[in-house]
Amino acid sequence: MRALMLFSVFLILSLPVQAADSVRVFQLKYQRAEAVLADLEKLAGDSVRLAASGTRIVASGDPDALDRLAEMVRSLDRQKPQWLIRVRQEKSAVSDAFGASGTDGRNRIGYRLGNMTRAGEQTLLVLDGATGFISIGRDEPFVTSFAAMVGETTGLAESIDYRQVRTGFTVRPHAVGDAVELELVPTLERVAGEGRGKRILFSRSATTLRAVPGDWIDIGRVYDRAGGAGLALLSYRVGNMEKHYRLRVRVEPGP
Repeated sequence: MRALMLFSVFLILSLPVQAADSVRVFQLKYQRAEAVLADLEKLAGDSVRLAASGTRIVASGDPDALDRLAEMVRSLDRQKPQWLIRVRQEKSAVSDAFGASGTDGRNRIGYRLGNMTRAGEQTLLVLDGATGFISIGRDEPFVTSFAAMVGETTGLAESIDYRQVRTGFTVRPHAVGDAVELELVPTLERVAGEGRGKRILFSRSATTLRAVPGDWIDIGRVYDRAGGAGLALLSYRVGNMEKHYRLRVRVEPGP
């Protein structure tokens, strides 16, 4: 506490104070002093001299000017809003393979694997200007080989491990007037190679859209216009199974 008081005194002494000037120290609750210093200097003009450190702003100037500065500080030192981001995810899979087949003597009989659709919803609470992650991960098998020796006998074995492939969108909401600007950065890890040669490849791109709070946005349509990694992320093929994701996002004020 004493060190803090000494530092405030140092800031006060470092300001060029005139005879009729007053000095005030403003304690910020939500913002760092350096984050609002430039705006305060523009608003206050030459009538007030400012210094900033941590969450404190030290000002010297005419008492009336300092009263006006206090109002400016209150207007800038506000808690950032939180945004509730709802994500609806629908996954569909279409197979072009036969699940079972045989003959009745003359004709080949096959049963095609049916379509599959699953839906789920995620909820993210993200601070304005911060980031959250929408996951669309999937498990991929990775083969590991090892040799075992018992006496003169050598055996070769393989084990299959499943690795979660990190795939999804990083979202960053930012209030712009009555709308919310939403930056979407898809993170796509795709698997290259087969068996022991499998490896993870990364791909990233970004796009920005403006959303009206409460409205649903189809991310697939956004990336259909913007291009980039999002298209590959929303549709991929494994063997003879083609899989599609439909993602919709809604942003609304948080609690």
